[in-house]
Amino acid sequence: MAITATNLTADLGANDVTMVVNSGTGFPTAGSSIANPGYLVRIDTEYMLAIQQPVSGTIKIAMRGYNGTAARA
Repeated sequence: MAITATNLTADLGANDVTMVVNSGTGFPTAGSSIANPGYLVRIDTEYMLAIQQPVSGTIKIAMRGYNGTAARA
């Protein structure tokens, strides 16, 4: 599986469950639902479980601090 790199358009708070990125390319198709369990997103040392890209460039997060990592701003 290829790794997709992009940048956030704004800071992400420790409790945020939606992030907006510069490019949704490389993520599952906008508007589609993702099969369980979702897909991993990593920012710095935190892993998150993402579940959907409702519109291009917006990623919905189901779980912050996935797999024992710390949710951080």
